[in-house]
Amino acid sequence: MVQIKPFKAYRANPDYVERIITPPYDVMDYEESKEIAKKNGDVSFIHIIRSEVDFPEHINPYSEEVYLKAKKNLEEFIKKQYLIQEKEEVFYIYQLEWNGHTQAGIVGLNHIDDYLNNIIKKHEFTRPDKEEDRFRHIDITGFNCEPVFFTFKSDDAPQLEAYINTITTNDSLKLYDLIDDAKIRHKVYRVSGDSISIIQTYFQQLKCIYIADGHHRTASTVKAGLKRRQNDATYHPEKPYNYFLSVTFPSNQLKILPYNRVIKDLNALTKEVFLKRIEEKFFIHIGKKSELQLHEFHMFLGGEWYHLRLKPAFLRETEIEDLDVSYLQDYILDPILDIKDPRTSERISFVGGIRGDEELERLVLSKKYEVAFSLYPTPIGAIFRVSDAGKVLPPKSTWFEPKLKSGFFLNKIDEN
Repeated sequence: MVQIKPFKAYRANPDYVERIITPPYDVMDYEESKEIAKKNGDVSFIHIIRSEVDFPEHINPYSEEVYLKAKKNLEEFIKKQYLIQEKEEVFYIYQLEWNGHTQAGIVGLNHIDDYLNNIIKKHEFTRPDKEEDRFRHIDITGFNCEPVFFTFKSDDAPQLEAYINTITTNDSLKLYDLIDDAKIRHKVYRVSGDSISIIQTYFQQLKCIYIADGHHRTASTVKAGLKRRQNDATYHPEKPYNYFLSVTFPSNQLKILPYNRVIKDLNALTKEVFLKRIEEKFFIHIGKKSELQLHEFHMFLGGEWYHLRLKPAFLRETEIEDLDVSYLQDYILDPILDIKDPRTSERISFVGGIRGDEELERLVLSKKYEVAFSLYPTPIGAIFRVSDAGKVLPPKSTWFEPKLKSGFFLNKIDEN
């Protein structure tokens, strides 16, 4: 049974919403954050999720003063009514439209016990430094400033998916409707009354949900909640710090793009030897296919594209081994290019599939990298199999698109 709860959200004032919302904190570097702050001024949510933009460039983004600045900025947003609070507990439906693709999910609160009890399932390791960063942000501000991106199996809850879709046909419930700079349309619907209990009943019928994107945010807010539990002599499981902000989408509606790889060198191999080594396990053809299939790769090397297809004799069966990111790592990156750990190697970089093969070409032709690999997207079913088995995907296995915008809604975890 999955717990979900409506909440008295702090949400973007409709008069400022287009200038408030920003991409998530972890898809922007400092320079991009500064540009957003410059464009949208003091009303931009970037001043809360990346408050280092309010300091000189040399500032340590993990220093105490940066988190305190985020808290102060958040208080100012509320004081100036850039953010306004709901008078009653509600759910929202958050719908995104992009390139003919549409997805709509429930915005609400999930209980940290569901994470601790593996009802909310994971598929990634978290990095301690990233987890500590978001923990301190949540702990000091006292808010979930950005939602976690969850999914449920559509086949397990067709009625829930149908109910979500029904709400998006009711324009009288619509709060926001805007198109961002990336041409993504964002719609938010306010859900109250009898719909609340209907949604909760549907969620109670689910055995579990899955983290799609936001493992660090989830782990961090759970850590913040547990800290408050330990320090609360009057602990109760329904106190606000036991819940955290999420958007939960049906799996059938999700769009996963590949997380591509670019490598700085060929490990002192010539192009001819490199290709010969790859040919031990892959069929190689010059040129690109119109569309990749599972267990196929495109490779850009020496100004030319190649198509690689894994030979059937080298297919594997276990949840982790039978992933294209694993085949690439275990059959090419490790044994041929000597990249043992892609998490720590400085010879490999990762490029989100949203940037396309053109970005891979550009990086290799710039001479900063020697070879690039374009992958087939990791299927959602593979994520479920890995999560259900209690295992984790290799690093940088998935890129979900479109991304949720930050700033539409926040959840306060501390009592007034």
